[in-house]
Amino acid sequence: SREASAAPLASGATTRSSKRSSSSRDSGEMNPLVELGLSLALSVGLAVVTGLAARYLMAAIEKSMRMDMDGGGQDASSIEKRLREILRKRGQKEMPPLDYYETQMAQVVTDPDDIDSSFADIGGLDKTKREIYELAILPLIEPDLFQGKLVQPCKGILLYGKPGTGKTMLAKALAKEAAAVFIPLQLSRILNKYVGESNKMIAATFTLARKLAPSIIFIDELDTFLKANTTETAYLDLIKSEFLTWWDGIGTSSNAQVLVLGATNKPQAIDSAILRRMPRAFAVPLPDLAGRKAILKLLFKDENLTSEARDFIPKLAEKTMGYSGSDLKEMAKACAMVAVQERTADFAERRVMGQVSNSSKEQLHQQRKTPLRPISVSDMITGMKKVLKTGEAARSYGRFSVEEEQRIQQEEEVTVDDASLRQLTTMLRAISNLSVNQGGPPSFESDNSGENNNNNTDDIPNIE
Repeated sequence: SREASAAPLASGATTRSSKRSSSSRDSGEMNPLVELGLSLALSVGLAVVTGLAARYLMAAIEKSMRMDMDGGGQDASSIEKRLREILRKRGQKEMPPLDYYETQMAQVVTDPDDIDSSFADIGGLDKTKREIYELAILPLIEPDLFQGKLVQPCKGILLYGKPGTGKTMLAKALAKEAAAVFIPLQLSRILNKYVGESNKMIAATFTLARKLAPSIIFIDELDTFLKANTTETAYLDLIKSEFLTWWDGIGTSSNAQVLVLGATNKPQAIDSAILRRMPRAFAVPLPDLAGRKAILKLLFKDENLTSEARDFIPKLAEKTMGYSGSDLKEMAKACAMVAVQERTADFAERRVMGQVSNSSKEQLHQQRKTPLRPISVSDMITGMKKVLKTGEAARSYGRFSVEEEQRIQQEEEVTVDDASLRQLTTMLRAISNLSVNQGGPPSFESDNSGENNNNNTDDIPNIE
């Protein structure tokens, strides 16, 4: 009976399916298999399009990132050519491959032959220069002498002193004397708005320094980059941690010939972890009398001076106590400009007044053919008056402002007192005139008798 009952059921099912298929074809409905295939193709196509769009978007973002980091710098070919030339001078024929971040840091690399200052060009600081030479330069030029455990080359040196004392110039002279590549580490080049890019730039700085060794990584204004923990964000803490990690030996081995050199005028603001890695610190003070003489002689060495002016240099050094090396250089420029200003004074005045003509321009052009007169003693005195030592102009203005404010305040106080006195005099005169017209005011005088005082209470006005 089961077989008998199943047969019609199967037959009925087949009949309905056939009818459904025929009805589906008649009504235009899509076959489920075709519908599934189209859905699958649409999903795959959408995934492919999404992947291509994401790839294009990532390429655009990466291009934007690199444009932000490039900052309109040199192209990779010119950078590589310049580095090849540096290595060729050292006898190295092969150029180590550089990644993108190393190429970016290579833009600021300075060839030691292009540095125009040496120890001989720095006046004074003889003891400091000698100690730095023994501590920093000898390990770079004679590495075989520093192989023992106790004579390992120093990895960090700090130069500190007031602004304008020549810390940056001393750092460049150190690189030139050691024939080391000079890599200035600039905070503006390292910081990036994309997370992780700053860490890659720091790592690239050390790896590039190793590939170009001997090299010096110089950080000017060290207190702004690696300052003590105050209000720093976690982002800057990560950058500092990355820098310390590479500096502490992971990125530089004992024979890497890489020196980190820092300069600051606020050594107390530097993180103690940084100071620990800079075991040697050298003060770069204001030049003393002998230093100022040496600096002035270097500044005026190739200039046209009168014999009196050249003999006046020691006297000028005595009169410039407290001047930094930068102040002395600016003063020397001011001395040399006096003769130029004398020649162009008439033309400059006409130019300012809008009265320049072709004839005056031609006259100035003719005067250019005549050499300038030598620098005189008077020019030196004029330059010294124009250029004060660092901060003196601001302090003088501050003292002048305080004195001027006090003077104005005293004048105002005197003015107020005179006005009050005149008002009081006018009021007393008015009261006096009123008293005369009305027979005088009530008398409060007594005759030293207590009895009279008690008996005359009726004459006392009521003040209740």
